[in-house]
Amino acid sequence: MRYHSILSSPAICFVVIAVAIPFAVVGGRINPMVGVAKTFGLFLAFFFLSSICSAFGVSGALHPVVAAWLPTVLTAAWAIPKLRSVN
Repeated sequence: MRYHSILSSPAICFVVIAVAIPFAVVGGRINPMVGVAKTFGLFLAFFFLSSICSAFGVSGALHPVVAAWLPTVLTAAWAIPKLRSVN
């Protein structure tokens, strides 16, 4: 599990950037702390998803490759449509 987790770590950096961009370019009359709060909430969701998948991967309930890559793939699947909506 640790080996596959290390292999998926570089992709997590790109996913974090993909999540941050829509909140960084939102303009208008929205308070900047709204974006910070949303980003913090998304970080917590990613952290809990990663922890749950890691626990399942270590226990053998999930294959280690699936457990290591699932949080990254799910977060990327959520972030990519958000990137397309940014002008």
